Amino acid sequence: MLTLEDERKSLLDTVANYGFHIFWGAPHAQHSPALYWNRHRKPEIETFLSLAKAEGISTLFIDWDQLRERDLEWIRSLSDTDYDKSSPIDVDLLVQHVGEIGRITAGYFKDGVCHIYERVAPWFDELLNLEESTRERGIE
Repeated sequence: MLTLEDERKSLLDTVANYGFHIFWGAPHAQHSPALYWNRHRKPEIETFLSLAKAEGISTLFIDWDQLRERDLEWIRSLSDTDYDKSSPIDVDLLVQHVGEIGRITAGYFKDGVCHIYERVAPWFDELLNLEESTRERGIE
């Protein structure tokens, strides 16, 4: 399986080959109807992009997130904060991923529906769950 860095490079190469325009960023899918690509059935980003091309799409949104040292500092700052400790994150294990891409998002809008391809590393998914959990509790 490709690393997320390899997939990011493949994504950008394929986008350039197809001649797509790029909007750098990702929408908040909860604000519009969204369809997520089933990567378990068709894992290749190229298949998603060829569908977009066949649909007549000219602009894709693309974004990715990297784990930063400040993300680790934020997690460490939560140690005395009341958050759900039932699934704690091992910061020492995350240290090895600093600088790595944890999530890639690509997609397009067609007929008011957001079509999304997303790949998230398991270690980054834990961080996203923690962010959501603390946000729900009003902790920043």
